[in-house]
Amino acid sequence: MATIRKLKGGRTYTVRFQYKGKDVWRNTGERRKELAEKKAKEIIAQHKGEADAQNALADAIILFAKNSNDEEAGNAALHSSIDALRDGLNDLLKHLPDAERERKRKEVTRDLSHCSAERLKLNDAWQAWRDSPRKRNPSDSTINGYHTQWTRFAKWAAAVPITFVHEVTPAIAEDYASDLMKAKYAPGTYNSHLTFIRSLFNVLTRRAGLPMNPWDGLPLKELERESHREFLPDELKKICKNATGDLRYMIAVGLYSGLRLKDVVHLRWDCFDWNQKMFRVMPAKTARKRKVITIPLHPVLEAMLLELRGRGDDAYVFPEIVKSYQRDPSSVSRVIQNFFKACGIQTNEESTTGNRLKAITRVGFHSLRHSFVSLCAANRVPQVAVMELVGHGSPAMTALYSHAGDEQKVRAIAVLPEISFGEENHEE
Repeated sequence: MATIRKLKGGRTYTVRFQYKGKDVWRNTGERRKELAEKKAKEIIAQHKGEADAQNALADAIILFAKNSNDEEAGNAALHSSIDALRDGLNDLLKHLPDAERERKRKEVTRDLSHCSAERLKLNDAWQAWRDSPRKRNPSDSTINGYHTQWTRFAKWAAAVPITFVHEVTPAIAEDYASDLMKAKYAPGTYNSHLTFIRSLFNVLTRRAGLPMNPWDGLPLKELERESHREFLPDELKKICKNATGDLRYMIAVGLYSGLRLKDVVHLRWDCFDWNQKMFRVMPAKTARKRKVITIPLHPVLEAMLLELRGRGDDAYVFPEIVKSYQRDPSSVSRVIQNFFKACGIQTNEESTTGNRLKAITRVGFHSLRHSFVSLCAANRVPQVAVMELVGHGSPAMTALYSHAGDEQKVRAIAVLPEISFGEENHEE
């Protein structure tokens, strides 16, 4: 039984009928119902005739292939049959209304891409990635960042809608990349989103029965460098004087060690050797190399940390900051950026390309690392000692210089100026 009606927003009538138990939709191209009814009868008859002929041809070719003594001819016949059916399918899909065509295309793609029962729901993909032994072992804070990226994609995909991972085609991946571009993410953030989702699909290739990774081939954006600058002398004095609470001690660690924010946040008391006046850290950025750097304690930093040491028995130097960082790393950065702004320091500058939503960050906690290196250079600390202290590695430098010893690093830290910090009883 056929039904004729106008689809929402359509001007012409569409006929819907069944062929071998499946719904078939065709646009009649007619605006008047009586003409559409007449046209519908022709469409139904033509469809059934073409479909029966194509099925008969395919059956004949397959029968020939199965019974052929010539293996090469049989294989050629099968290929011919498959090509004919594919061309016929593509032609049939063109006649469907847009919404129905997309739904049917996804259904066919899903069925063809699965010769087995392997399929993975998009809602289960995150946990499947977490449980997979094929992925690397990122830190908890890195996983939190990945989860934010995946949640954005999953929410977007649900609106498409997409149910299974294998339904994500290269065209859909490209559509999502376009959506990221419209959101005007910074190039680094855009690249981070695509890189993680591509890696997640790589990990789940077998689990989800993917014939290919749909994210392969999508180019990344050229980065607009977001390099930080060091603090000017007056800026450094102001922030050290006005910093209070945990921020006071964190700034001191950053300034007198050159450590990155993540390493300062996760600093532990068992890293310190108070007798040797040193502490040892494995920077998170180079943790895969298992390289531990040894940093002598500057007298100013040593005195401040001894103030803090007796306040609790937690394993972390900054236990409350660690909790905040694990919940949302950006929340800690925001507190620091707001403090710098309160000190009258301009932290951002507008992008020159106009293809990003956020301004470029020029001043942040990482500026303390730049200041540390600049202070070392200003006090003529040998470059090799600075490299050892900040954990940089260079084959060219290794070939030219020997590694800096502990005594050389002690002298390097000792020559750094003593910058005055606010009193310890200042609270936030």
